Amino acid sequence: MTSRIIDGKYEVVRCLGEGGMGVIFEAKDVQSSRRVAVKVIAAALLAKGPEAATRFKREMKATIALDTPHIARVLDSGMDPAGGDPYIAMELLEGEDLKQLVERLGPLQPEVALRIVAQACIGLTAAHDAGIIHRDIKSANLFLAHDASGEITVKILDFGIAKVVDSSRAGGQNTDLTHTGSMLGSPRYMSPEQARGQRDVGCQSDLWSLGVVLHELLTGTTPHAEIESVYALVVAIGSVPPPAVRRRAPWVLPEHEAFISRALQIDPEERFASASEMLRAIRALLPGGSSLDCTMLVPLPDETRRSLTQINATADGSLAIGASSRSVGARRPSPKAVLFTAVALALALLLVGGLLARTGGAMKASATSPPAPATTERVQSVRLAVTPDAAVEIDGRATPVEDGAVALSGAIGSVHLVRLAKSGQQVTAEVVITERGALPPSVKLEVALPASATVATAASAPRPTARQSPPARPPPAPALKDPRPATDFE
Repeated sequence: MTSRIIDGKYEVVRCLGEGGMGVIFEAKDVQSSRRVAVKVIAAALLAKGPEAATRFKREMKATIALDTPHIARVLDSGMDPAGGDPYIAMELLEGEDLKQLVERLGPLQPEVALRIVAQACIGLTAAHDAGIIHRDIKSANLFLAHDASGEITVKILDFGIAKVVDSSRAGGQNTDLTHTGSMLGSPRYMSPEQARGQRDVGCQSDLWSLGVVLHELLTGTTPHAEIESVYALVVAIGSVPPPAVRRRAPWVLPEHEAFISRALQIDPEERFASASEMLRAIRALLPGGSSLDCTMLVPLPDETRRSLTQINATADGSLAIGASSRSVGARRPSPKAVLFTAVALALALLLVGGLLARTGGAMKASATSPPAPATTERVQSVRLAVTPDAAVEIDGRATPVEDGAVALSGAIGSVHLVRLAKSGQQVTAEVVITERGALPPSVKLEVALPASATVATAASAPRPTARQSPPARPPPAPALKDPRPATDFE
């Protein structure tokens, strides 16, 4: 069987993987015999029109010019004449991506997670300085490349939907390989502005996504991971602050949590101004530097995992933060931290015995540690219009209808299942609570008339004259559906 040769240059050895953007092959350069990775991108994913190929080449030319060990080196790009699909030839890496790492190990020790993100910041700094916004930073696009000595270098992959925003540095006009208003990227890692489909997405969007990756490295999951609907997730990203990291990973130090909190501010102006500023903030938390080797990639100690289990069994998981952070071994606890640990343990015992009110414990704990970011979810009450007069259930509970509407309460961004039933017919819809009210603002049930009523109505209606035509039947109301485009839900 004749092997495939891409663009007459790269002989395919084997398939390395397949994703939403295309297929990646291990290939051999037919001239130099060098092993490379070739990503063939589906031509249908590029914008239609004669300018698509030109824009793709311009993006790749800008990426090839990036000179940093923390971005996977792009060696070549072009179009494969056989299928008309664009391709990118890159350095072939040995190792695993962060998504695979978290699936294998679970949450990482905080210092290791920060070292990984610090190296990713170096790569983003080079890209942003060249006027390139990645727009798809996620754990699967951050690769841990191993060398023969066991040293690890974090490399950013896949600039397939990157955007050049600085023509003077990128060597051409401002380019964008997405359509206006489309949602491009991986929803769980999207910044609020990117999820809304804004065209003016800046470098702070990549920093938000990197903050989500750090949250995932520390907790084993992304913020809002419990939300399954893409529509509801987009609403939550833009309106509900991500949960505090120490609620899921109590061993994380307060200064680490403060760092993530700033990276994940909904308002871009309240995040780090640049990747270089974010890098400086991380380095202040890493007195030992950001170097990595294979010996560091280990699961959390059993003692830390046991402490997490105990904390999850209590009503207030934040009490043992000082104790569990000690087991990580990232740094020696200060006398202040030791004092906080003793107070926290004492309060936990009192809570279990029912001898101390929750409010009193919170006052004493705050006296010995910096205040953690507020995590209380804001509850909002909204009115949802329902038509016609029907039986209504919200999340399985019967709800009274007053003046054609029902009351709906919950945290901003929460999703509720609303069901209307009448005359043996029903309709179900997901309703999201937002700051401006219910979304959608109304739910309508189209009740069809019984056959007998239809016959009676037709018999009693006047017949049209020669100059008249029967009244047009109104079209049925459209079914409720997600107004945002479908997308890869990673």
